[in-house]
Amino acid sequence: MPALTEGKSAPQVSLPDTGGKSFSLKEALQRGPAVLAFFKITCPVCQFSLPIIERMHKAYPNATIVGISQNPKQDTERFLREYGITFPTLL
Repeated sequence: MPALTEGKSAPQVSLPDTGGKSFSLKEALQRGPAVLAFFKITCPVCQFSLPIIERMHKAYPNATIVGISQNPKQDTERFLREYGITFPTLL
């Protein structure tokens, strides 16, 4: 996906979370700003930054903070447990 230029909207995203529930970026943006954290479980930067994003999620419980994993469900769920990630994560 090419980087967004200033003033452009993100493409619409509709993906299932790890529990099978559907997430729609369009619906989330109706509630306010959203943070989408794309990650791969083998990425060292992701392993460092996702716990920081988790702290943001706990500090701002009404904010829309969502992870988007590039890995299979089983591997993603193991990673989330290992790193203590509780914010919703899409597959």
